[in-house]
Amino acid sequence: MTTNILPKFGQIEIFNKFPLMSKLMRDVEYELVKRNIREVDIYHISPRDFDEQIKKIVNDGLIWIPIYRIKFFSGFSFKHQFTEKMDDNTLVYGVIGKDLESVKNFEYYSRQGTKKAEEEMGKMLNYPECCSTFFADSWVEGHKDLLPLTVMNSEHERLGPNHYKVSNYNILITEHLKYFGPRIISHMPCSFDCEESIKRAKIWESVARDLDPKLTDYILKILNYPSEWSVLNQYIYVDHVNFKGYVSKAEYPLDFSFKVEFLP
Repeated sequence: MTTNILPKFGQIEIFNKFPLMSKLMRDVEYELVKRNIREVDIYHISPRDFDEQIKKIVNDGLIWIPIYRIKFFSGFSFKHQFTEKMDDNTLVYGVIGKDLESVKNFEYYSRQGTKKAEEEMGKMLNYPECCSTFFADSWVEGHKDLLPLTVMNSEHERLGPNHYKVSNYNILITEHLKYFGPRIISHMPCSFDCEESIKRAKIWESVARDLDPKLTDYILKILNYPSEWSVLNQYIYVDHVNFKGYVSKAEYPLDFSFKVEFLP
């Protein structure tokens, strides 16, 4: 998938903040392992600066195991393209943790492709059990981006054919802007009413504030605006107060369409 962003008039500053938001949330997930809040974390290493990344991991007392070589991608991706190459367009998909047995177990589960394996990985990543089961059930059925399923599991209003509105949700567990950077949690909640997801999101937010309080406030500000998310012809479109964005080659059937209005 490829992401593209067009800031709206007077909002050019947001363009430069998207990569910073993505990096902050990656740093949060890494920090959660250091603080023993998560057993493991999925961690990609780039050939561009692999030496610096390995040094950081070792200095932090963590263990990293490579699992796959994947093609470099921008933004967010549910499905990776595997490659045998090792160049500037390659990332090494791996797992970090404090315990060798844990990272080996995660590596094993990541190669299985079964419902049980997905549930076990969710548990190791400290996702709520309900959300891990939701993800595992949906993933093995062939669903990759679960946002429409989450909408249907949540309190919503039907506005028309494949057109819905979700209101008064907790912005800490929204995932519809994740392709571009703004998010707090790292999993797809089973619903936007999921209390266990909200509990974890508050921890994620607290860690983010420890790392960069100003950027965390900015992310929450972005998440707190109304926005519209839709998919058509395998393109995801997002219309936000501050920007428009789209994602090409999204993981949906060509004839699938869906639109949802988010009103916090």
